Amino acid sequence: MSSLQRSLTLKDVIVTVFTSVVGGGIFILTVEIQHSILLGSNVFFAYLLAAIPTFLIALCYAVLSSSIAESGSEYLYAKLILGRRIGFITAWIYFLGKATVLAAISLGSATLCSNFFNTLGWPQASGFIQAHLSLLACFLILVFFLINLLGVSLYKRVQRMMFLLLVLGMLVYIVSGLPHFKLAQFQSNQMGGWQEIVQAAAVIFWAYIGFGNVTNVGDEVKSPEKTLPRGILIAVTLITILYLCIAGVTYGVMPLDQIIAAGTVPAISAAFLSNPFVIYLIFTAFIALASDLSPLLFASSRILFALAEDRAIPSFLVRVNTRFQTPHYALGAIALVGILVVLLFGSFLASLLITDIAILFTFTIITFTSFLLKFKRREIYARAKLHLPAFWLIALGGCIFSLALLVILAISNPTTLLFVTAWGLLGGIVYYLKK
Repeated sequence: MSSLQRSLTLKDVIVTVFTSVVGGGIFILTVEIQHSILLGSNVFFAYLLAAIPTFLIALCYAVLSSSIAESGSEYLYAKLILGRRIGFITAWIYFLGKATVLAAISLGSATLCSNFFNTLGWPQASGFIQAHLSLLACFLILVFFLINLLGVSLYKRVQRMMFLLLVLGMLVYIVSGLPHFKLAQFQSNQMGGWQEIVQAAAVIFWAYIGFGNVTNVGDEVKSPEKTLPRGILIAVTLITILYLCIAGVTYGVMPLDQIIAAGTVPAISAAFLSNPFVIYLIFTAFIALASDLSPLLFASSRILFALAEDRAIPSFLVRVNTRFQTPHYALGAIALVGILVVLLFGSFLASLLITDIAILFTFTIITFTSFLLKFKRREIYARAKLHLPAFWLIALGGCIFSLALLVILAISNPTTLLFVTAWGLLGGIVYYLKK
């Protein structure tokens, strides 16, 4: 994969992880979760609990990326430890998860765009967007496809700008809300117990998904063995701190019934911010979702690139644009599949459920791979730049958490599980035909 240029620095890795992970979850799910699991301010502890498997899985990615720093990480990790066939199926299902989350996020971004214009007092523009959500979602995918196509330097500039806007919006909310935070109010808003906290953590875990995207572009990172693990751990730590601060402020500034009535974090900010800042926070929520699109296209195209280079799928996908040094066919393929999912499903939730099951399946395989690494492929483990004490125990914990969440979602969504299984079987057919 020498045709891809190494131009991503530690700063770019942190930005990519941050913008891949932080989406609508923190701005919408923080309050929306009350409609399915009433736990009040215990949402704070649900975010804290969900951070545990996140760190375990992130540590697995960090160690693996310090040893195998190439594009197409999920495919390569599983292939080198569990064999080419398992590697292919893992990458195939991971690709489905990324294509469906691309559709879900573009649809969610379009919805937030409609809400933004409604808040500005432009109901006609809001109504027009609401009536053409799928069209705008497809347009957003095409815009970020072009950003990725035109080269890594443009991608870096766009993501850095979105990162700054996103962090600024989150800090405005936290810093402005802290003077209005009352511990007594936070305590009076507590509902339920540990059962509700655990159930909510399983749902809230979605807000942490995305940190593995950057490992798929290992061939474009400078000194990847050191840069990738450092960037992943720094970004996940920063995200967790900001999530906890936002959840704490949200449930400590007003009674629970008013929080639920407000519906979203930007709406709650109206209690202590002037209207221009409220509008900016709504814009921040839109940026939070839209900023996911570029890293998704960036990382997912590299999975196809790795599969094509290994001749597991048609080899034309390995071609790199001579002018921009980007895998244009692979980028086009993921954009096309994302658009097809938008047109076929047209639903944020339906797309998201497919994503959750597909990504949790991938996490289960990757953490199991990490567990076996030291025992099955000592030479790969030996060259890792990052060594952790009792790493096998960390990996086992991540695997158990991932599998448990996968089983919970699969039992409650059998139709979605059937769809993902059918996609996996199709992948098996493709593998044997290509073989």
